[in-house]
Amino acid sequence: MFEQMIIEHSEPGFVITLSDDLENTLRNLSWEQIEKLRQELVRLARQTSAECGRALEAFHIETPGEVGASIPSLATLENVDKACVEQVLERAREQFGWKFKLYMSCLLEGKYSRQDYVDNIKDAIMYGDYGDPVLPAELREHRRRLLEKEIPSAFKGLTVDHYLVGYRWVEEETKQVEKILKEIDSEVQAVGRYLLETITPPEKNQEELFYWCVFASQTGNDRFYQFYGALEEKVPYLHQKIHYCWQLYWTGRCFKNWLVEKMKEYINEARSIYIPEAIEALKGTLKEMRDEFSGLFADESGDETENREEGEES
Repeated sequence: MFEQMIIEHSEPGFVITLSDDLENTLRNLSWEQIEKLRQELVRLARQTSAECGRALEAFHIETPGEVGASIPSLATLENVDKACVEQVLERAREQFGWKFKLYMSCLLEGKYSRQDYVDNIKDAIMYGDYGDPVLPAELREHRRRLLEKEIPSAFKGLTVDHYLVGYRWVEEETKQVEKILKEIDSEVQAVGRYLLETITPPEKNQEELFYWCVFASQTGNDRFYQFYGALEEKVPYLHQKIHYCWQLYWTGRCFKNWLVEKMKEYINEARSIYIPEAIEALKGTLKEMRDEFSGLFADESGDETENREEGEES
């Protein structure tokens, strides 16, 4: 339904991507700078021909609402001459070394604001394609072996002749499988805790360190700090560090207060190198983290995460 709504409220049109490097965007392409680039392309187009000038004048700042769209972009809903646009982009490449790309999108709205740009930056940093959080490879393999060994026997133990039917039978028999899964999980956690103590973090690559940070955060293991420190040293760009911090906050159970403080450090560092729109996006991210963290303590149920965080602050 959501995808259908997007398509119904969107239109097709040409898109010019101004950058395919997020770090370059965050450092150099403010809203004001994008507008200057657009005007420069229009000027170059007018020098090429009147027809090319009209084609480029039709473009406005807009990033299409499709997954993986490069930010920022220029777009138009008008029926422009593709050959003219390509001619201007080729001239921009020859004269200035600009490597813009032209393609057709069906997810344009014809309107786009500076706040939309801020929101796009936030999404690009927080939900970028850096890999989903999963168990470390060693634990995934161990869990797989245990499942292959134990699950068949668990199903053999189910009572096919029980008088119960419907959800009551399902609920009753699920208890047997649940017991096996809990035993498997306990063993996987025990192996993971042992490996956390024996692994040398700098020997792991960036992806593996992130997975071990997720596991340490899930289990409340203080080796989290050493693995996170090693992860920071492996990550080349600030926006990637911010991404991992954000992911660990939302996927982990512990160290949330520490991660909030770490995000504040990153934002302070970003102030001197990133565009204003990026700083606004990061401030919004920090607010979400703070609001959620405050909500943990507003909940009177007092779960394990809250208790862990209270221990960290004391």
